[in-house]
Formats: sequence, C-alpha cells, structure tokens
Amino acid sequence: MRSAVLIRSARHTARDIAQWDANESVDAIVATSRKLSERTAVALDDMAAFAALGRCYVGVSWGKDSVVVAHLAATLSRLRGLRIPIVWVRREPVDNPECSVVRDAFMRAHGMWLDLHEIRVDCERDPLRPECWWPVGVTARTATSRPKQIGFARAAAAHGDRYISGVRAAESGQRVSRMRSYGVSTARTCAPIGWWSTAEVFAYLLGHALPVHPAYAYTAGGMYQRDRLRVGSIGSHHGQGHGRAEWEMRYYPEIARLTHAAAHVDFSP
Repeated sequence: MRSAVLIRSARHTARDIAQWDANESVDAIVATSRKLSERTAVALDDMAAFAALGRCYVGVSWGKDSVVVAHLAATLSRLRGLRIPIVWVRREPVDNPECSVVRDAFMRAHGMWLDLHEIRVDCERDPLRPECWWPVGVTARTATSRPKQIGFARAAAAHGDRYISGVRAAESGQRVSRMRSYGVSTARTCAPIGWWSTAEVFAYLLGHALPVHPAYAYTAGGMYQRDRLRVGSIGSHHGQGHGRAEWEMRYYPEIARLTHAAAHVDFSP
C-alpha cells in the first residue's frame, strides 16, 4: 500500500515531504475502506451508463481529481472494453508546468488502455490587463473566448459535446449546488466522483499507485492545507485569494515574479 505516488520535485522541502508522509499514513487507511470500494464500483457504472448514451470524452487537467477519473476510464477500457477518449486542453504557457510530468507518469503505466488527445491553445497576454491571457489570434474578449472555452469547443467538435469530469462538490459551493441540482449526470455532463471527499480522492490515488502532482505537497510543512491546493495556472488573476499569490511566489517564483510583476501585484510588506 505504501507506494511512492507523489512525484518528487526540487521545489519540495524536507518539511513538505514529512507532512506528505503524515497525510499519506491516513490515506492508506481510507484506501482499504469498504466505502471507497463501493464508491468506485458506482462511479464505473455511472461512467459506463453515460457513455452508452452517445459520444463523449473524459476531460483531464492532471490534477488529483482528473487523474482518478482517467484511471476509472482506463479501468473501464481494461475490464469492459469501453474506450472513452481522454482530452487534455493545454493552455500554453498558462498551465502549471508540472502537469505534463503527471501525464507522462500516468501514460507510462496506463497508456495502453487510453485514447489520449491533447488540444493545445496557445495564449498571449492582454496588453491592457497583463494578468489576463487570451488565445492567440482571438480578438474577442468575452467569457466564451477564454482559452479554456476555446479548447472545450475544439474538444466538442472532435469528440461530441458530452463530457465526463472530475468535478466534486467538496471543491466549492458552486459545485455543491451543481451536484444537488443535477446529481451525477445530466444530458451533457457526468461527475462520477462528484460526491467523493478529498480524503477519498487521495486514498484512491495511493491505493492504485497513481502519480500525484507535486504541488499537492507544497504545503510549507503543513502551513497550507493540502485539500485547498490547486494545480491551475500560475499568475492568473483568477484564484489569487486565500494566500494563493503568496503560495505561488514561494513555490513557483521564476514564473510568479514575471506574471505578478506584469500584473503589478505588490508583495512588499
């Protein structure tokens, strides 16, 4: 059970690893629980039922939740012969630079069971708002022309506009509302781990020896809560509250200094 799933990085400190090991000792207990086993079986059935209704794909970012869903997809392929396309919308140079390391580790172990597609959206800064990024060549500045939305539109054109994701209620109040209103599946979306706890996600990763993004151990020895860390873009104007900007400066200074300087973020006392 004690598998080295965390991808080690030079950014980790000794205190980070010690805190990770302490968290992982709890994950090991949850990983053997009957409840998690039952949740896994239900999630597999929910994904299979959704896929049976028409073309769809699994959207991944290579964060903890999407790695779980990607592994569920690999399990469906291996055990039931159901091969659902996996799509990663890559925003360059916006996305966290270590996501590709997770992808490579995952594909080495499970790639034979997956049909992975990458949609690259090259981005450029807004000259008037340098903390904002837009797809290269797109002149509109609307919600539907953001890099992710452009990428999702391309994914829908290639694989259908129905998708499976790692969305979970525990991630935000908005996602709680989504799960309460619609349940696991709608006509176009499926959230097979929507009601899983964060503890169950980390336990699943450990139990199946899946690669874990190094950022989840960037806790400053426990000062930051693992459950609150995200592997999204570095330096974006989104999600800079709750100490996110300071966390970026601590662990990704070479990126954060450039992006926050362009956005005129002041870190002086």
